[in-house]
Amino acid sequence: MSYRLNKTNGELLVELVDGQIDTSSADISLVGRNYKGYGEAFNENFIKLLENFAKTSAPGTPLIGQLWYDTAEERLKVYTGETFRSAAGAVIGQTQPNLVAGDLWIDSLNNKLYFFDGADIVLVGPQYTASQGKTGPEAFTILDENGQDQTVVYLYINGTLSGIYSRTQFRPRINIVGFPVDPSDTRNPKRQLIKPGFNPVSSEFWWRGTAESTSSLVDVNTFESFTTENFMKTDNPGASASAFIKQLNG
Repeated sequence: MSYRLNKTNGELLVELVDGQIDTSSADISLVGRNYKGYGEAFNENFIKLLENFAKTSAPGTPLIGQLWYDTAEERLKVYTGETFRSAAGAVIGQTQPNLVAGDLWIDSLNNKLYFFDGADIVLVGPQYTASQGKTGPEAFTILDENGQDQTVVYLYINGTLSGIYSRTQFRPRINIVGFPVDPSDTRNPKRQLIKPGFNPVSSEFWWRGTAESTSSLVDVNTFESFTTENFMKTDNPGASASAFIKQLNG
């Protein structure tokens, strides 16, 4: 009489004929009743299970939930029904896999890392895609000429340094790649100079828009503001004079 061997979900795996051994239905040997030499097959099954089928190539007849230790990558993997997926660490792939709460996914197409909180998939970073190149702010600590740490923010666009934000003025101890030297420096070779605010790499950099402080002239000593109403125009003396008289009359 043959054995009817079922999987955990109740599906029939194989009808195992008496006196025979089945090595094709699974990655362990299924031993039929009264099979001669059954002891070797049984013991080798235990060894495979202890090793989690450890080798460089995946088991050839896996069942869903089966573990495999990939000796090439030194990772424990579990069979999902379609592929062996790492049992620990991030899932790597070009398309979003089925995720459970706590899973990490590395989008290998765009070089992005996500985590799944059970409801939403959240981007960890970076904010840019692989095709865009490094784009956005990145915090750095720079050593100045006096040996002091200076915290700055680099601004990158498409992998190229576009400028540096700083709260202080200092000269870097080591030149920053892609950043211009200070043209007014008297030393040879000239050094770089980081000033408070935004330091653009290119002299062609423009701020687009209007800042409130640019609508008037400010006295550097008293910080008093002067608007266009405080000046006489040279191209329209009449209008300027009337504006001037208007100011005198209060």
